[in-house]
Amino acid sequence: MKKLIILLIAFTITFSVKAQDSTKVKKKHPVIGYIATGISITNSKDFLNANYVSIEGGVMYRNASLGLVFGRN
Repeated sequence: MKKLIILLIAFTITFSVKAQDSTKVKKKHPVIGYIATGISITNSKDFLNANYVSIEGGVMYRNASLGLVFGRN
């Protein structure tokens, strides 16, 4: 489980650095794909059963986005 959390943190850092705004504007591809990860941790002593991880992927066009989330419910 610790390896999964470290992997999720690494992905989050990598994708957040890649998502930074730049001065270069690309007009060719107005539809942009994205991927996001998440973790929800409760205040419990049973760490394996109390945390929930998720991954989301989707597309964005201007100010609208459409995504699909997979995770533990």
